[in-house]
Amino acid sequence: MMTIILGVLVFLFVFWYVSKVKVLGEQIYKVACYLDEARDRIYKLEEKIKENEEKIADLEYKIADLEEEDEEDLFI
Repeated sequence: MMTIILGVLVFLFVFWYVSKVKVLGEQIYKVACYLDEARDRIYKLEEKIKENEEKIADLEYKIADLEEEDEEDLFI
């Protein structure tokens, strides 16, 4: 009789432990998905930053050209 009660208690403990592990596993999976999405967003933002830096460099070059043209016009 004691072994049956002990067996049932062990079964309940194992069932409870497995359900907790399953819940934790699902939570870890969700966090991993969020991190993956965040990484993708970071890569996209880095690409946009590079594009904007290129645009800024082009604009600075154009500004320098315009300033040179203005200086030349002043001397004429």
